[in-house]
Amino acid sequence: MTWQHEVFGPMLERTLENAQVHCLATRYDLSRDSRLARAIVTKVNTALDTEERRRGVQRVHTGELLIRTGRGPLVLPLRTPELLQRVIDGERWDRVRRDILTESADRYRQLFPDAHPQDVRDFLRALYPGRMPRTAGTHPAVGPRRTRPWGSTIPGGTPAPELDLARAERRTQRGPPRPAHEQDTLMALTRYLGTEAGIPPAVQEPMLLELSALRARFHPRVGMLASGHMPLAAMHADAGRNLWRASRDQPLAPITISVLQGGYSRRFRPPIPRESGH
Repeated sequence: MTWQHEVFGPMLERTLENAQVHCLATRYDLSRDSRLARAIVTKVNTALDTEERRRGVQRVHTGELLIRTGRGPLVLPLRTPELLQRVIDGERWDRVRRDILTESADRYRQLFPDAHPQDVRDFLRALYPGRMPRTAGTHPAVGPRRTRPWGSTIPGGTPAPELDLARAERRTQRGPPRPAHEQDTLMALTRYLGTEAGIPPAVQEPMLLELSALRARFHPRVGMLASGHMPLAAMHADAGRNLWRASRDQPLAPITISVLQGGYSRRFRPPIPRESGH
């Protein structure tokens, strides 16, 4: 085992698919190494991705950065499983980083075809502080957030659990939850679980709803994230320190990190046309 696999291997195993397989293994009596569980997860995610692609629904996958601009959302792949796999395979990190910046610049030019080269350079400096001039120092906008966006205390002094309980009570009064997917897609997946996967009828619907709910939490919609946020899959608090178990066999939880501060990320508006020769 190489050092790349020891360092980046656990990060590669923290994915939506492994979280869904862990759910099937712990709640539906499937083995953690079950091929059937993997097949169910692949079938459900592929069907839901196809439907949402047809409907124009855009999601931000784990390891992708969302930046809101004046011309729409800009999704950039910064720490995707494909990039981690390249590092694990022995490719130099500087080459992977170069491809990340190249892909980000290409997506920026697609959204802003009239952007000046200086605008593209400023955009890349915001993504990677190491590209900033040494004399500029560390810009506070690209550093870690040191204060909570809502302040040191919760407005009104109400504890967060009480707010969550009140919000949950209001939701239960609205009636049963409604799936966010088309009925035909859900019926097709239900038939697959019954005829091909051999899942009993009593657990087909809850299994399908749990898998789709995990997918929505790990891969949120564009409208659910703020500018400068990136979703990731992390070890769940219930995992403890089971170092003798692989990351893919332990519970995972979705988290969201702030790569860019909100004030700086909102600067990515349509670039101002520059005069020729400047």
